[in-house]
Amino acid sequence: MVISPLPHEQDLVALPNPQPLKGTLSVPGDKSLGHRAWMATLLRPGTYTLYNVPNNADVTATRECMTALGLDVTPVNETDWQVTSPTALGTPAHPLDCKNAGTAMRLLAGLLSGLNIPATLVGDVSLSSRPMDRILTPLQRMGANITGQAHPSKPNVTVAPLQIHPQIAPLTGISYTLPMPSAQVKSAILMAGLFAQGTTTVMEPIPSRDHTERLFQSLGLPLTTEGSTITVQGGWQRPALEAPLALTVPGDPSSAAFILGAAALIPGSIITLENVLLNPTRLGWVKVFRQWGVPIKIQETGTSMGETLGSLSLSWDKESSTDRLKGDVTLTDSDIPALIDELPLLAIVAQRVQGTFTVGGAEELRHKESDRIALLQSALRAVGGNMTPLADGFIIEGDPQRMFFAPTAAISTGHDHRIALSMRVLNTAADPNIYWPLDNTECMAVSFPKFDTVLAQLQQP
Repeated sequence: MVISPLPHEQDLVALPNPQPLKGTLSVPGDKSLGHRAWMATLLRPGTYTLYNVPNNADVTATRECMTALGLDVTPVNETDWQVTSPTALGTPAHPLDCKNAGTAMRLLAGLLSGLNIPATLVGDVSLSSRPMDRILTPLQRMGANITGQAHPSKPNVTVAPLQIHPQIAPLTGISYTLPMPSAQVKSAILMAGLFAQGTTTVMEPIPSRDHTERLFQSLGLPLTTEGSTITVQGGWQRPALEAPLALTVPGDPSSAAFILGAAALIPGSIITLENVLLNPTRLGWVKVFRQWGVPIKIQETGTSMGETLGSLSLSWDKESSTDRLKGDVTLTDSDIPALIDELPLLAIVAQRVQGTFTVGGAEELRHKESDRIALLQSALRAVGGNMTPLADGFIIEGDPQRMFFAPTAAISTGHDHRIALSMRVLNTAADPNIYWPLDNTECMAVSFPKFDTVLAQLQQP
């Protein structure tokens, strides 16, 4: 189906009953791969065409950083771009504004350190409060002349702005064991290591997203993996492309999760989402849905950027679907990397599951765009939901018959898109007669622009 904007999203009126979600559509391009597609254009001079690049706020920030580095960027339409990467990259005249995008800041820190391009990386208030020591430590060990600022209330924590200063000598490869699973830290090290002298090896005790490894290998870069060890050979000199290169960004599985989460809570929903990224490090939430009895089917259809893509579909029997949501699920630290971004949504779906949902080993939730554990607890309390917070997770006692009520004031999102999207899903399924107010709806555009429009059109009788 073609999604067209409604006249005024802020004036949407909820339908009189929770109508099933029905339709076939493509979700926005994947955010993680959108960042990496733009950064790939720095690795070789030449001409690129980027397809299905998400036009959300995060990836737009990365695109704007690319133009500041001297790339010629021309829009074809809202999601496709023609890009010319020059032989000599420029030194940005102004700070590179990563806005709310932690992926942009951390990966660019590694890439620009490797390229020896002096730059200052800044972000919004949220990004400027997130810890950056985790990338500064390994990059400085490689010889990068990169520094940050002390957190205003946590002097032992380093935050943005990050300043990359000129280096006299190239970086030196290192062997580094990640203290915690982090695709952003791993990717920053690998990007810096590509330009370093010698070999850089990263070991990860718990696997994290492997998008950078797959992209490097698909582009013919000197990276190998063996079990939990990733090795990149340094000395890359930005050889020119032999022919124009096209990169197509698969659909975002995290965005797909929010559509399927709403569908899972509404009987009679029949949804197919096409051209979705099917990387197994991103589909932990599908496993949880299936443990609760949600009938999600996966069909592979092709590959792009070294990744498998395909369709995700859900078909609910209207009479019996809500009775099938049951099962106790416990997640520990080894489960978290494959579903860290979807935990707020899983907390929402768990409200209507007959069983106990226990999450541990997810302290990273407290250091995302917000303290997502605290915000979830507050938001659910405001509408009659259930959640017991833990230092590194939470416990939810689900109830298929739980009734929710409208909040007495706007729900606090912490300007966090995952919290806003999750509460919109619960609103859609729990109380369609009242449009629950959020203190910030614009933040949903960080990952899923026009989410309200998409939900409303999928629910049209």
